[in-house]
Amino acid sequence: MTNPASADDAGPVLRCLSLGAGVQSSAVLLLACEGVIPRCDVALFADTGWEPRAVYENLARLRAHAVKFGIPVRTVSAGNIRDDALDPAHRFVSMPLHVLNPDGSRGLARRQCTSEYKISPLKKAARQLLGYPHPRRVPRGVYVEQAIGISTDEFTRAKDSGVKYLRNVFPLIDLGWDRNAVRRLSRRARVR
Repeated sequence: MTNPASADDAGPVLRCLSLGAGVQSSAVLLLACEGVIPRCDVALFADTGWEPRAVYENLARLRAHAVKFGIPVRTVSAGNIRDDALDPAHRFVSMPLHVLNPDGSRGLARRQCTSEYKISPLKKAARQLLGYPHPRRVPRGVYVEQAIGISTDEFTRAKDSGVKYLRNVFPLIDLGWDRNAVRRLSRRARVR
């Protein structure tokens, strides 16, 4: 799933992890700490401002664990998804909400929560870490390698970042790990 490297590719300027603090991204962080996969320079948690308590508790455990291995865990955010959903001036509800349509049928409100509250803040952080915040142009060949915790049973979710300065890699897929293998690591590590 990784982008093919060209002959003149000098490699990533830095490696980061998109840390959702769920079982799969937690496993990727643990693997980086153990040296099974390349070490991350930073793990980035994109906070929607309204995650379940268990996510924040796991994030605190992961942060304490990762610091022992020299991997800082930083939080990035595009705001609070709940506050935005309740704000009548916000353009539309970004999170998935079940609605009753005017014709009486059930549906889902238009949403962009992953893009707005996860992907966009991670892209913005990557640019800042590279030293090229928007609107500065990121030079050709300069990029962040971003590890994403998607296992083999969800391989269809593995996507390219859509920008040249951020290359997604999928260590769990590369290792051939499904969700069961990830859970075994989590039980053994006892971080989550």
